[in-house]
Amino acid sequence: MVIFLYGKDTFRSRETLHKMITKFKTDRDPSGYNVVRFDATIEKPGVILTELHGSPFLAEKRMVIVEHALESKHAELHEKLESLVSDEAAIPSTTICILFERTDTYKTKVQKELLKQLAKTKYAQHFEILEGSDLRQWILDHAKERNLTLEKNALDFIVLHSKGDTWFIH
Repeated sequence: MVIFLYGKDTFRSRETLHKMITKFKTDRDPSGYNVVRFDATIEKPGVILTELHGSPFLAEKRMVIVEHALESKHAELHEKLESLVSDEAAIPSTTICILFERTDTYKTKVQKELLKQLAKTKYAQHFEILEGSDLRQWILDHAKERNLTLEKNALDFIVLHSKGDTWFIH
């Protein structure tokens, strides 16, 4: 299974990633031995590919998180991503692969094409910068989770001056 999280609103996408990791550990791997995280701009593709094909340790599934794979300069990793999109059997059924990208715009043709392909997958989630009523509702929900209430003037001020920056709002 491949899950693709991408977009410029990195606060919400990171929050979603954190929830997925927490749920996986709670439901399948309390020890955390089967959760592996890589930054593809730093790690060598061979290490990442080896982990994608590894077997779970004392659990039925494992989770491999690959951050910034599209930003990576390694063609080998990009080829593997293409095969993940076209063939679900490219990784074992015991591996949950989460691809995390901090943006939704790229410069090179390869990056743009991979983004387009990954965005069409079944488990892709796009996190755009929130605006207007969506931003207002997100702020209200975020405040409610923390047992806070906001006056209308305060909410209007935050919406107007935050420019959708959920890191700033948080």
